[in-house]
Amino acid sequence: MFLTVQEAIDLSGKSQTTIHRLCQKHEGSKFIRKERNKYLIDKEFLTEKYPPGSENDADDDLDGVDNNPDNDIVERDIQIVELSTQIGDLQDVVKSQTTKIEELTEQLFDNQHELAEVIEANENMLIELEALQNASKSLENEAPTVIEVPSFDLQAHKQGVRYTLAGVTISSMLLIAFVFMMYYFTK
Repeated sequence: MFLTVQEAIDLSGKSQTTIHRLCQKHEGSKFIRKERNKYLIDKEFLTEKYPPGSENDADDDLDGVDNNPDNDIVERDIQIVELSTQIGDLQDVVKSQTTKIEELTEQLFDNQHELAEVIEANENMLIELEALQNASKSLENEAPTVIEVPSFDLQAHKQGVRYTLAGVTISSMLLIAFVFMMYYFTK
């Protein structure tokens, strides 16, 4: 048999907040149903959780929270220490990740710089290739011109040297003869 929240309050003597907490905690179980935004609670489950005549309403409203302030302080101190340790660990992780990010940023910058240099070199090579291709096409389109290199004739060269020596010798003999004649006639 299922009871409404109001019937559960009347049966158990608990507050509406306590009953709603119980319903929310066990929502989806076979003991709690929700119909048209209203909770329905199994009567046996309710009497098992909160037997009739129980006088600890204040403790039930707090859902088992210990009212001893010293225990709360100790528990909170422990939580603070644990959270501080976790914060320190997370800060170490953040520092290491930040360092790794900086290293990767530097590598990225270096890689981008190298990439820019390679792209520039490729562009220059492409320009040179296009120039060579254009020159090759223009040479293919022109009629081939044959440049004849005269062959070297050793015999003709020797004969030319002989004629030159003979000419120089005859010229020097004539000059000497002329000088002697001038000397002889002027005396």
